[in-house]
Amino acid sequence: MAPDRNQSRSWLLSGEEPEIQVSQNIHAAPPAKTTVTAEVYKQFLDEYIPKWLDGKPFERPILLHDNARPHKATLVTDFLAEKQVPCWFHPPYSPDISPLDFCCFGQLKRRLKGINHQNWDEFEQALETAANDLNSEGHMTGVQQLPDRWSRMINSKGQYL
Repeated sequence: MAPDRNQSRSWLLSGEEPEIQVSQNIHAAPPAKTTVTAEVYKQFLDEYIPKWLDGKPFERPILLHDNARPHKATLVTDFLAEKQVPCWFHPPYSPDISPLDFCCFGQLKRRLKGINHQNWDEFEQALETAANDLNSEGHMTGVQQLPDRWSRMINSKGQYL
């Protein structure tokens, strides 16, 4: 005879009834597929900014926005100005200063893809080994050039190099 599922959850004496346990769904239902417009994003921020700040030692967040249309929309920028929420914006894309374009990150991703690591230490070791191998093969030189490229970009006032 198979054991009663309720009994397998806790230790019970013979004939003892299991305590009824109410499980709480901590995950909200996934949102319906919606196009993120300025209005949708504003409503999202209006709902979540207070939740983000709850119990935190600061008065308001600083948002780092990319250049997506809803982030730059007047409706959203006016809302954030009213709430006194400062925003930082990504600079326009520039292949001259993007670390992802200097091949080592793609190479790291390819070398570590499909490998399951038992714990964080094992992953760190695999990452360090892959990075050392890439460095010895010359794939890390692009990343080492980034500080110089960033300085040249600043000195050229954002013009492409």
